[in-house]
Amino acid sequence: MDRPQGYLLSGGQSRRFGRDKARERIGSRTLLESLQLQLIDWTTPVHVVADRTDRYADLGITSLSDHIPGQGPLSGIHAALVHARETGRTPWVIVLSCDMTELRLQWLDKLWQTAAKEAKFRAVVYEESADRRHPFPGCYHVSLIETIESQLQTGRRSCQKLFQSLGSEVRTLPMPADWPEIPQFNTPEEFAAWRQRNDT
Repeated sequence: MDRPQGYLLSGGQSRRFGRDKARERIGSRTLLESLQLQLIDWTTPVHVVADRTDRYADLGITSLSDHIPGQGPLSGIHAALVHARETGRTPWVIVLSCDMTELRLQWLDKLWQTAAKEAKFRAVVYEESADRRHPFPGCYHVSLIETIESQLQTGRRSCQKLFQSLGSEVRTLPMPADWPEIPQFNTPEEFAAWRQRNDT
């Protein structure tokens, strides 16, 4: 089976960070551009999902916009699924967030291999702890569109709430051995700490 289309969620409000995290620079590229290029090594096409289509026009990137704006990452997953239902070659998507500090293509391989061979699941993600799953990177099935819409209509914006509602339809995998100590960042201090570790 062909690999699913890739989607990068970006353009959130970044309240704790104070500015758009996707525009932070790693060397000569923004974090968004770096992740986009890495994901292209695994699948094409790769799309960016943001709050508006022109958010990253200055970087030469045209984004998909949220269908249900202002509802956080779950709304971004929904936009990716709607787009894939209309244009995708498989009923699955692979979704990343723009604040991921590292990406290993073998992480995506494990997610996709599980999703492709086990049809009973509608989401495949890594398990961060006994009661928390890590939504990104994750594989999501287009059959989740209505489920997410229903959840957002009742004000439940949390990806964890989605996983709880899916029960046995979400497959969790053990965290990879090479998972970074700081997998994502929410504050300038976390980003600075990650950069310091990478620079040494």
